[in-house]
Amino acid sequence: MSYNGWTNRETWLVNSWFKLDCKEDVDIAQQIIEEDVSLLSGYLKDLVADHKINWAELHSHFEENDEPSNENENYQTKTNEETENE
Repeated sequence: MSYNGWTNRETWLVNSWFKLDCKEDVDIAQQIIEEDVSLLSGYLKDLVADHKINWAELHSHFEENDEPSNENENYQTKTNEETENE
């Protein structure tokens, strides 16, 4: 079952709450969630489905987007050429 384009609701929630921009953000979110969940006890800990978070999917989302697009490279090249001509 998918949820808003993600594997499940838990994975989508991590991306939504943490506004992830890169793999480092994923690692930080994972650390924060693991620490916060470890502080829970009793029924609250049982209610949290942190084991369902698909960390691999969150990482792979940024593997596809890690390289700068050609559009950004062309802009940078044009900017550098314009600067040299001034």
